[in-house]
Amino acid sequence: MTRLQRSKYEVFLQVRDFVTAHPALVPESSTGGQAVRVIAEAIAQIERQGSARMEARGEGHHTAAARAALKQWMLDIAFFSRDIAKTKTKVVEPLTMPERANDVVLLAAANRFLKAGESFSDELVQRGLGEQWADGFKKAINTFETCRLERRSGRRNVSAARESIASALKSGVEALQTLDRIIEIALRKDPVLRPSWQQCRRIHHMGKKGAAPVDVSGVVEEGELEKAS
Repeated sequence: MTRLQRSKYEVFLQVRDFVTAHPALVPESSTGGQAVRVIAEAIAQIERQGSARMEARGEGHHTAAARAALKQWMLDIAFFSRDIAKTKTKVVEPLTMPERANDVVLLAAANRFLKAGESFSDELVQRGLGEQWADGFKKAINTFETCRLERRSGRRNVSAARESIASALKSGVEALQTLDRIIEIALRKDPVLRPSWQQCRRIHHMGKKGAAPVDVSGVVEEGELEKAS
């Protein structure tokens, strides 16, 4: 979420807590109670989609780790192919890593390395890659390919989550505008609770890096949030 979106979300939380502490102000069956439910639903939706975005970001880290593991296999096999070619104990074509390869090119090269390596498998075993090196290399290839597909799906999920969060914020702000007017009327003659309510429905967000928090009042005045966006 953007900084302003997070500030709106925090206002929703503050408003929810205030209403929870003072349930008599907005009975569940009233218009205000309906607005509270909309805000609660917006909070839940934002939190669900926030989790989905975090999971998608995690998938990107998994892809990077899988790419690094695959490249390490390829670097070892390429090095040993050149080493074997130098010793002339077996006719081996020296392998080279693709330059500035995207993921598709890297996968194609990895499969080519696997096929080539199987032709001098004994030499690779003797040089420390282990008798099951081919299985390990295949697993690295498959893991990387799976991570790529999951990351692609994750990017779509991030886009959907972003739209869902924007929708939840919009519905929550509209409900808050209604709720604010209802509670303001109910608290006009209450010198204790009214300031507390006015405080909890304000946005507190940071301006420039290092600046003090700015209190943006009138958050639920009609059109105010939309202008701030």
